This record gives sequence, C-alpha cells and structure tokens, in this order.
Amino acid sequence: MQELTIHLPEQKSRSYSIYFEQGFTENFLNFFKQNHFSKIFIITEEKLIKQVLSPLEQSLQKIPIPFHTVFRPTGESAKHISQLELIFD
Repeated sequence: MQELTIHLPEQKSRSYSIYFEQGFTENFLNFFKQNHFSKIFIITEEKLIKQVLSPLEQSLQKIPIPFHTVFRPTGESAKHISQLELIFD
C-alpha cells in the first residue's frame, strides 16, 4: 500500500495521510485491523459509489469496526479542512 502525506500549508505542524493501492479492499481490511481503529469515517463523493464505496463497504462489513459514510460535493473546495464544520454539524 502506498502512502501520500499531505502537509497543510495553513498549519505547518498538521498533516494527514492518503493511502491507495490497486485491489484496495482486501489491503484496507488488513490496514484497519492492524491499526486497531475503533471507528471508521469515510468521506467521499456520490459519483464514486459504484467504483469505490460499494466494494469498500461490503469488505468493511466483514470486520467488527463500525463505519459511517458522508457524501460531499465533487471538487477540491469540498475537500478543504474548513468543510469539516459542515460535516460535524
């Protein structure tokens, strides 16, 4: 699995990781199990339901970790950290 670390220019000490790989569903199951997450929160675009979200959710049902999915509009502006307030409200 490949990892891309994003450093936030507004807050130099803050960063987050994006993980990706072909055949991601099985690899993500192992990733979630190995990191002992208590919950999984998926933020995605509606247009990715068939290609990504449906297979991922089917795989996640195999492990005992609750998950929740939130759909956001398409586009980079919807991915900005300021959009978290809208998600948590």
